[in-house]
Formats: sequence, C-alpha cells, structure tokens
Amino acid sequence: MLDELSGLPHPHVVPHLASWTQEGKFYMLFPLADCNLKTYLSSNGTPTLTKDFVIWLLTQMLGLAKGVTHLHNLGATVAQDPINSQLPQVADRERTCFHHDLKPENILVFRQKLSKYPILKISDFGSGRIGRLRSGMKGSYATKNPTHGTLEYEE
Repeated sequence: MLDELSGLPHPHVVPHLASWTQEGKFYMLFPLADCNLKTYLSSNGTPTLTKDFVIWLLTQMLGLAKGVTHLHNLGATVAQDPINSQLPQVADRERTCFHHDLKPENILVFRQKLSKYPILKISDFGSGRIGRLRSGMKGSYATKNPTHGTLEYEE
C-alpha cells in the first residue's frame, strides 16, 4: 500500500520516505510530526476564533477532505470533452483506497516555517486497503473487505 501511495503524493497525506530491514526487523521512515490532532486540540485549550484561525481551520479541513478524495480516486485519469470544455470533467477510476481508521489520532500536525499555524496530514494506513475497480462494479469496495480499525471511526 505504501508503495502505491508514495507514487501519488498529496499535501495532506503523510509521505512514506523509506523502508528497510535490519537485523530481522522491518523499519519505515516518515517525516517527524509535532503531534497528532487529538493532542494538538487538547493541549492548546479553547482556541480564540480569530479570522486567521477560522480561515486556517477551514483550509485544513478542506485539505483533509481533498486528501480523502485523492485516496478514494487513486490512479484516476480525467477525461474532458474536447469540443465543449465547459462540461464537467469525469474521472476514470482505476483504483480506490479506503483508510478505515480516520480519526484525530491518525491526523498528524506538522509545523510550517512560514506560518504560525501547522498543516494537517492523514497518516497510519495500517487498516487501509487498496483495490482495483472493475467496469460495472456495484457496491462499495469498503463493504466487501471489512477491516478492524477503531470502531467509533470505521465506515
């Protein structure tokens, strides 16, 4: 799964940097986060709802939503009508990914150099699954492949 995701980066999905085996143990390298979203929200108290904070928060929620969309539409190719470019674009979905355990503990917080606010990124794909969509496939890939994520947050 990490191999497939590493070839399709997204600014709100934590990138997998490297993996290796050493002395019979498997290691994975990811960027160092400051904390997870649950810790960030509980350690900073009730935020003051300034214009800057609200814009940051809404921007991050939109970014996370786009990250989830990116995962659900892996390998999508977009077709556009060459005659009428005003028509909506249609994605030809080849693969799909479901996280199955998206929760505040699996959203990491990274400091940004040029901003007082951090960026939020989706992490921990241990319960996630990638599948290939077939033409005419009905139903959800998620319902056909149950996993064991955190019960409160599973689809």
